[in-house]
Amino acid sequence: MFFSLLFSLLSFFIFLLFEIILRQINLRKTLSPINILIFALLFYFIISITFNIFVFYNPIERYLISLLYFLLYAVLYLHLFIGLSKSVSLRIIDEINYSSLKQLSLFELNKLYSEDDFFYKRVDLMIENNWLINNKNHLVCSSKGTLLVKLNIFFLDLYKIKNSG
Repeated sequence: MFFSLLFSLLSFFIFLLFEIILRQINLRKTLSPINILIFALLFYFIISITFNIFVFYNPIERYLISLLYFLLYAVLYLHLFIGLSKSVSLRIIDEINYSSLKQLSLFELNKLYSEDDFFYKRVDLMIENNWLINNKNHLVCSSKGTLLVKLNIFFLDLYKIKNSG
């Protein structure tokens, strides 16, 4: 158990270091969580095989348990990474912070990120991902979108949330 925990932490920190270095030298630019997860898993398997061959042989069960821990760390990392990279609120705060006087009027902010631009990009993305269907300039939920709505309503009712998004 100790080996699995320690090995997963070590593997994750090596992956994280490698990911940051690749991003800093612009060799890795993807924001796709699927691509990041695939890269993390590939990296884990390379480290596991290398460690098993050259350093210390361990039964496969220990590596499987370690993989579960590693996936937990990867999911936590993805939540942080995607939250930072996709958050509109953080982008707005960043723009204000990067401005010369550390302040922006609503007009200046709207020039940088127009409300229409956010809205239409979001709608186009939902059409592209088959959440919505454009039917003669009328938007309709796809079956995938309808399922998401039902799931969302369930969780809104469950947690007693009146407004979301």
